[in-house]
Amino acid sequence: MMRLFRCDEALQQNEVVNIFEDDFAFLGDDDTGTGNRKENSIAEYQSFTDLQHSKGKAVSAIHWLPHRKGVVAVACTDPQSFNQRVDSLGAAPAPHAVLVWNFRDPIHPELVLESPYEVFCFQSNPLQPEVITGGLYNGQIIMWDTASQEERIAQSRPAGVEGRASKDEVGAEEKGMTAVVKGSHMSLVDASHTTCVTDLHWLPGMAFTRDGRPPTATRAAEATAPKPAGKECNFFATTAGDGRIMFWDMRVGHNRRKVKREREDEEVEWKPSCVVHLTRPEGGDLAATRACFNLKDTLKTTFFVGSADGELVYADWIKPEGDEHPDYSKACVRGHNGAIISLQRSPFFDDVLLSVGDWSCALWKEGQHESPLFTSPHAPAPYTAGCWSPTRPGVIYVARADGVLEVWDLLDRSHEPSMTAAPCTTPITYLSFSPAGAPAVSGGRSVQQLLAIGDGAGVLHIMDLPRNLRRRVPSEVNTMQAFLMRQLARLDYLQACKPRRAQLLKEHQERLKIAEEEREAAALAAAQAAANSTAAAAAAAAAGEPAGLSAAASPVRSTNKVSRLALSLDPALHVASPGFGMFLTIAEQASEQ
Repeated sequence: MMRLFRCDEALQQNEVVNIFEDDFAFLGDDDTGTGNRKENSIAEYQSFTDLQHSKGKAVSAIHWLPHRKGVVAVACTDPQSFNQRVDSLGAAPAPHAVLVWNFRDPIHPELVLESPYEVFCFQSNPLQPEVITGGLYNGQIIMWDTASQEERIAQSRPAGVEGRASKDEVGAEEKGMTAVVKGSHMSLVDASHTTCVTDLHWLPGMAFTRDGRPPTATRAAEATAPKPAGKECNFFATTAGDGRIMFWDMRVGHNRRKVKREREDEEVEWKPSCVVHLTRPEGGDLAATRACFNLKDTLKTTFFVGSADGELVYADWIKPEGDEHPDYSKACVRGHNGAIISLQRSPFFDDVLLSVGDWSCALWKEGQHESPLFTSPHAPAPYTAGCWSPTRPGVIYVARADGVLEVWDLLDRSHEPSMTAAPCTTPITYLSFSPAGAPAVSGGRSVQQLLAIGDGAGVLHIMDLPRNLRRRVPSEVNTMQAFLMRQLARLDYLQACKPRRAQLLKEHQERLKIAEEEREAAALAAAQAAANSTAAAAAAAAAGEPAGLSAAASPVRSTNKVSRLALSLDPALHVASPGFGMFLTIAEQASEQ
């Protein structure tokens, strides 16, 4: 009996303490100094590519599956121009798909999500990760359901941990068994975007009606009231170059009218629940490239949109009552000289955003839309991607077109990047952080932070970040908050100085105008005096005064061009003395003699 009691006690202790955890792996993690270890560089952890779906293409989107460690999905597109795509319209369509990779098999993708067109953006539902939606090149939206395939993979996988397989498990799982998943639903062409879908975001805890407002309790019984964040996630938003922000309900046909039973087998038309049309201040559609929503405050109806012309727009999706053609844009500012290719809200400060475009990156504060808090110096190559560090408030990762990754630690220096790395030789096209780090081989908790990098050759690089980039220094949040407050105070000071600067500029322009008028008056007076002198000399010569001729010879020689200018300025001289031109020629010859 005593042995059974001790055995039960030992089992309970094993449930509380992980006996398989390697304690030596965490020694020295409390050291906060930088540069005290050799592992202070960014190293490649793993790479993935596929000869059929990735070769000769560029990575357009990367997404880590949140419910499975060591599993990442990637989409690739053809790097062709519009004219090249038009020329290839008659050719046979190439296969397009989203590849789901597992760290256990770096050669064969685990899943292939087929698509009729190229996928430029996609994301999985944060609360139902088996549901994945993507935006296509022709403007349509596609949805995949991988629940059955993931269940089959889980049953076929030998017992063990997720992620990279151990040596004992190598060979236990058959390699190359790639499952193909076809799209379960596809949006109606007439109700979709008219141009390529550029961005897609899930909106947990939010619901939308036609006018953008959440459904009320007075609606039909099947309509759901807005749920708190984390309870339900049925809606997502898409952006495109046609200037429209569309809000979709993943429950296809949820709010459609009831039809007869004999028509229930027909395909349900998938249309957006709400459409917001954004326009530019000078007119025309806003070519939206990126959107940014506040996912922590589900009651907030405002959001940011970046455009292909470098504009940053602050908009509201609620449609005003009684206005058939409302203006959803609340503020618009020119943030970059080129397209905004990344727009992300800080994970530590809800009102601070990062925008990346052309050769610079900028920090913006919500409510301060006239100018950015911080703008980086111009880079030697155009920026192609950017994101915040998920663990350090003051660290930003920015990718360049020459394949260089820049790490900006704003608390260390703000005039240049703190660290650079060159993971590839082709342009970096996408950056995405792993939400849970690398899978632990021994079954313990992971101490790694992984960054997925997609390049212009279709290769997915998984980079392992050093400890000084993943571990937060003491009081870093407060220090970054103080940095942002200093930048905001600088902007307030410049804003307060604007009236005085405008007044000084106006006074300076007035002084310049007065000086220019004085110079013109002096030049006109000199020309008039020269004309009078030549006219007096001509009158003396006509009166037959030889002495006056010699006296007038000198002014004729010195003011020849001025007198001609006076004749062109004063036509009355031609009328008063018709023979003045002949006299001027005789006077010039006499002066030369």
